[in-house]
Amino acid sequence: MACLLWNFVILFGFYLFSCCCAVTAGGVIEAAISYTGDVSDPERKKYSLQYYLDVADELVKAGTHILGLKVNHLSS
Repeated sequence: MACLLWNFVILFGFYLFSCCCAVTAGGVIEAAISYTGDVSDPERKKYSLQYYLDVADELVKAGTHILGLKVNHLSS
């Protein structure tokens, strides 16, 4: 788990740096969140609806102008 968190910190730091560069150059910043499964299921603990809302909030705080959402459907 610590490795995943470290990767997230590195990637988010790079994202913040990229946002600064894009805004300075007059660009628009677009991000996307992709998820699989039923995020409204209260039994989901790790990647709950609140998790994705928090990620979206952090992306907006970082300067994202356009935020896309992608649902990956599970096939049975």
